[in-house]
Amino acid sequence: MYTLHVRRRLAATTGALLLATGAVLTGTSPVAAAGPASRVEVRNGPVLEIVSTETSLTAPATARPGPVTFRSSTTHEGSGWVGLARAHEDGTTSFLGGVVNHPGRPGLFTTTLTPGEYVLFDYLYTQGGAEPRERRLTVSGPVSGTTPKPTATIVSREVPGKGPRFTVTGKLRAGAPIRFTNELPGQYNEAVLFPLPANVTRAELQAFFDAADEGEPVEAPFDTSLGLGSLPLSTDRSQVFQVPLERGRHVLVTWVRDSSGHLLAQQGQFEIVDVC
Repeated sequence: MYTLHVRRRLAATTGALLLATGAVLTGTSPVAAAGPASRVEVRNGPVLEIVSTETSLTAPATARPGPVTFRSSTTHEGSGWVGLARAHEDGTTSFLGGVVNHPGRPGLFTTTLTPGEYVLFDYLYTQGGAEPRERRLTVSGPVSGTTPKPTATIVSREVPGKGPRFTVTGKLRAGAPIRFTNELPGQYNEAVLFPLPANVTRAELQAFFDAADEGEPVEAPFDTSLGLGSLPLSTDRSQVFQVPLERGRHVLVTWVRDSSGHLLAQQGQFEIVDVC
């Protein structure tokens, strides 16, 4: 289930993955790879391919500074959520996005990079005690690239008197570019969309997140295996992502917990939205 994967990988993100991210920057570079055709299209220039299988991860070794578009695909449900990160000299790590995808349903993400060393790592594969699956990315050379024009923008922010919230502007269109920006101070966050049955209310969703926050074995009012969207971004980071969403009613969710251990969704950070 998506929820189980996310709880495990986010626990790893704040501990083991931070160490792995720092270590990989002194490692070896991978070879580039190509993947199958995508249901979403990008028209803004070269696309760097990331391909995950049950036994391997191939990814680009180099990129130019500026807006960089990655296409991430997987052939195995237990791997392939490849995120991008950068370690800093002060010991912190910036999380720069990526996409939640599934076999036969690849996604694209575009983020602006400056010269330096980065790491692409598989959230799903790294959790559960597996050796980190990661590849180094060196960014250098002249600036190039453009960013796809989004049809909608999702912003994660703190609303005074209410708490963490998503705001959505524009129109969420199936397969079209979406910008996600994280403005939560000191808190990384993600934005994942799930198809939502027509009869499910916000009150029912809140009840589910309340129970999930307490670790109660409660059934979700939506299929948690069908998530598509953006992997975590650090504060004040932004990316444009494209995933093969279906038209219809969705719930926009984060499974991230805050520093006190509580789900941001339990605090009200979820929204019912329509994809057209």
